[in-house]
Amino acid sequence: MQKSLIITSTRETLSKDQQAFNRLIKKIEKLRNDIQKKTVILDEKLKYYSNEIAPIESESLKCEVLLVKTMFKYFKTKIFKGKDKSILRQVIKNSMDNVMGVVGETDEELQKIFRHLNGVSYDQFLDEEFEMKQMMMNEVFEQFGFNINTDNMRRKMSDVELIEETEKLMNSLKEDFEQQQQQNGRKKTKKQLEREQLEKQKEELKSKNVSQIFKQLAKMFHPDLEQDEVKRMEKEELMKQLTMAYDANDLHTLLRLELDYIHKEESDTKNLTDEKLKVYNQVLREQAKDLEYELIDLPSHPQYSALHHLAGINLQMLYQLNLKLIASTRANRLESMQFSLSNLQASEQSAIWELKDCINTYRGFSER
Repeated sequence: MQKSLIITSTRETLSKDQQAFNRLIKKIEKLRNDIQKKTVILDEKLKYYSNEIAPIESESLKCEVLLVKTMFKYFKTKIFKGKDKSILRQVIKNSMDNVMGVVGETDEELQKIFRHLNGVSYDQFLDEEFEMKQMMMNEVFEQFGFNINTDNMRRKMSDVELIEETEKLMNSLKEDFEQQQQQNGRKKTKKQLEREQLEKQKEELKSKNVSQIFKQLAKMFHPDLEQDEVKRMEKEELMKQLTMAYDANDLHTLLRLELDYIHKEESDTKNLTDEKLKVYNQVLREQAKDLEYELIDLPSHPQYSALHHLAGINLQMLYQLNLKLIASTRANRLESMQFSLSNLQASEQSAIWELKDCINTYRGFSER
């Protein structure tokens, strides 16, 4: 079991810096535990989704594609007319909304159906939708007084091209903002300048002290300097932890290794001077803030992108999702679609009955 990083003292009370250090260490350790626990929850949900829900969704997609194609075959005939034909068109279009975004650009038959029902090609529809979003973005920039244009962004850009163009836009936005400040004669306030200087000093201190701790501990932990075989193996493991923490710029782990060594070798924390504490506290506050953001952003990680469509806009809902219920609902929907497809493919008369039932059901929902 790892020793706590919490500072103790023989004095009646700890100094303010020592108290702050203890609070920050507790906060960081709690945040890390929370991240670990929530990562386990999301990993389990991702595993369940991959094993139980994804196969159902895959079969549902295939089934719905066949439904669209089969229903369209009867839509083109003169069997259905007037209001019934209009409703059948809408039923097919609703199903197409579920499949086009997944297989629409690769299925030529679906693209022909889309053009017939909508009057434009699917590719043209996507271009118009993208242009509309571009126009809305440009209008938002204009409303805030920024002369930024997104016209260089194209729908079929690769991920790399999209990232590069986004970076250009962000740089342009920053330059435009700075120009506005200069034109308005606004200078940075004393508070802003002090904050910038503090941030600069903090980064320098962090880099300096992380590097110093690493060098000091590397000397103490280096296994080549240890004659005892057991202790040499212990130090090999410590060196691995030390190197990983240094590469990750992880001050908290470096501190743990340093204080564990102090506890073990000296039985107190006298080497942790007030000057060191001030530096550590400054950096640990930033590290705690980073961990808070990491905890909030955890559900948004690309690793869990397969789950995102289940939670909608609020990805924090991923933790509360009842995946067994979702799997059951998806399975029932698939069974219903398979039953409808079976009727549509059985015979013309069976297909007509199925489509009439579908039209009447849709009419009943729309009239509520």
